[in-house]
Amino acid sequence: MSAIYVSDVRTGEITHIDRLTGEILFDWMEDRNKLPVVGYVGYMELLNGFKKTMYMTVDELKAHGMRFSQTMKRGSGLWKEDFDAMASKTVIKLLLSKYAPLSVDMQTATLADQSVISAENEYEYVDNTPVLSEEVASDKERDRIVKHITTSKNKEELMACYNAIGDDDDELKNKYAEKLKTLTIK
Repeated sequence: MSAIYVSDVRTGEITHIDRLTGEILFDWMEDRNKLPVVGYVGYMELLNGFKKTMYMTVDELKAHGMRFSQTMKRGSGLWKEDFDAMASKTVIKLLLSKYAPLSVDMQTATLADQSVISAENEYEYVDNTPVLSEEVASDKERDRIVKHITTSKNKEELMACYNAIGDDDDELKNKYAEKLKTLTIK
C-alpha cells in the first residue's frame, strides 16, 4: 500500500461525477467546518500504481449501520456516539475489502472487526454473514438507481428510473421526490 486516506465531504465539495467511470471530482474548501457533512470518501493507492476512490453518502452509511449494527438499530453504540469515526472506518473497510489485495491476516482481521468469538471459535456478528449473490445484485441495482437520481439533469432523465424504484423503498422514493423538486424549481 502506497497511500490510504479517508475524509468527510462537505456540501458543495463534489464538483462532478462521471457516470461512466464512477470518478468523482472534488473541490476541497478552505473554511469547510461550517458546512454540513454529506458523505465520506476513502482513497487508496497501491505500490503498482493502482488507485481507487470510494464515496458513500451519509444516508448510505446510516443504512449500512442499520443493516449491520445491532447497537445502531437500538439507537446506541458507536454509530450514535461517534458517527464520524464509524463512517470513516466503514468507507475504508469496504474500499479495502472490495479493491485491495488482502493478506490472509488482513482477511481474518476484516472478519473479526467488531465481532464476538463464540465457544466454537466462530465469529458472531451480523456483518460477517455471507452475502448472497441476489443481495449483491440488488445492492448494485439500488446504487445504480441512486446514482441516476443524483446525476439526472432534467425531469425526463429522472423519470426514466421511476419504475425501477421498489414500492417498499421509502428512502429511494424520498431521494426521487427531492430531486424532482429541485428540477421543477429550476
